[in-house]
Amino acid sequence: ARSSDRISTQGVRDLVRKVAIEAEVRPFFVDGTRGDPSEVTPHALRHSVAYRMMNAEDGNTLYDVRNRLRHRSISTTERIYDHLIEV
Repeated sequence: ARSSDRISTQGVRDLVRKVAIEAEVRPFFVDGTRGDPSEVTPHALRHSVAYRMMNAEDGNTLYDVRNRLRHRSISTTERIYDHLIEV
């Protein structure tokens, strides 16, 4: 019997890792190298959303990224993703 309908934080990590390995997902690192599927984490997927949004031709702004990631402050988004803005 299950004690809860909720999956634990570790359960999410384990599931993401398992699926990444099965799909042979190799994450990109900031330096351009590729990682091993076992290195894919929920947090890495979160960063991937922001990178894709900032690199898309949809005209996404840091405010769009902040709203998607639900950062409380735009300064948090700027600190992490400001280097992605094309000048």
